Order: sequence, then C-alpha cells, then structure tokens
Amino acid sequence: MKKALLAITIVFCAMTVFAKPKAKGQKATLLEQGLSLAALMREKANSSDYRAILLGANGDLDEKVRELGAGDVSKPTAVYRLSGDFFFLVDMMGLEVSESVNLSPALKRDIAERLISGFAVMWTGKMTGELSVAAASVLQSQSTFVSDELSENCAYIYTFAEGYPVAVSFIKGDGGAVLADASYVVDEDFIPSLGEMLDDAKNEEMDMGLRLEKIR
Repeated sequence: MKKALLAITIVFCAMTVFAKPKAKGQKATLLEQGLSLAALMREKANSSDYRAILLGANGDLDEKVRELGAGDVSKPTAVYRLSGDFFFLVDMMGLEVSESVNLSPALKRDIAERLISGFAVMWTGKMTGELSVAAASVLQSQSTFVSDELSENCAYIYTFAEGYPVAVSFIKGDGGAVLADASYVVDEDFIPSLGEMLDDAKNEEMDMGLRLEKIR
C-alpha cells in the first residue's frame, strides 16, 4: 500500500497541471488566483478521466479523492493569511533538528520555501494519515503569474461552508513572478487548531515568527 501511494505521489509530481492565466490586461488578485487553483483541484477530483489516469484501480484512494472534491469552493466563508518566518514550521510540524545544525541564509530560505509549499500536506499527514496525504497530493496544483501585490512569501487559507479548507502558498520570485501552490487541508478544524497553536506559543513567550490574520 505504501509503495502504491508513493508511486502515485511521484506520478503527480511529474504531471503537475498549471492553471491558465487571465487574459492580457486582466490581472487577477492573489485571492482570485488562489480560488482559481481551488476550482482546478475540485475539477480534478470530479473528473473520472483524470482519476483513472492517476489512480488506476485504487478504489480507496479514488473514494478519498472524490470526498475532497465534494465541497463547493467557489465562495469561501473566510480567508486567512499566514505570513512571517516559515522556518518556524520546522518546530510546528515536529521535525527533528539538531541544535548543532548550522545553515546558511540561502539554505534556511530554501527550507522555509519548501515548508510553505508543503505544510498543508504535512499537516494532513499529521492529523489523518497516508491515505489523505496521497489524495491531497494527487490534487495539489500550481500556477505561475506576475503580480505586484505580493510583498512577502505567505499562504492564504480558504474555508468553506461545506468541504475541507484549501491552503495556497505564494512564493515571490524575480521580476514580480509568483509561484502559487494549492492543496486541500484534510482537517476541518485546521484554522482553530493553527490559531490555538500560535496563541499557545505566545502565551509561553515563544515567538514563532508567524502571523495568522483574517483578511476576508
């Protein structure tokens, strides 16, 4: 089972589908870009042809993928922004790091960018296990676009009346380029749990270097 799920994840990585940009002169906001990726993931989940190509005869995984895509992602009930130093996700995700590790700023930045793109799937694995991780990975989607709206790397987290939250990370590149990476978070209590974790850190006078704020 583990080998099958690993193979599916590898296939997904090689077949990442990029969302189509808006027509020239019609720049989408970051919030709109994220919703576009959420819609793409839902389309993938509800496409029998797409599932057949990536999943084959894996019935359990097919059922989980369809479950993730069952909710309506067109109208979020709320949107949150997670920003700050994402290297602190190392501690939040319970990753083991020796105190003797000495990283250059470039390596630390690289790890932080990997964590911001992968924290939704990592959280899913922490809460629900490998089947949910595989399903979220199959649907994970990316897009690249140019925007002057993004001032720092961040993640938007969309919640919906029905269905799981969607997290979209935005990583700033050169010349206004932005890489967006979207994933379902298979935890309906993700926002309360994340907020509680950050609040607990503050109460214990631990500066996690991360900020969670509601923007819509």
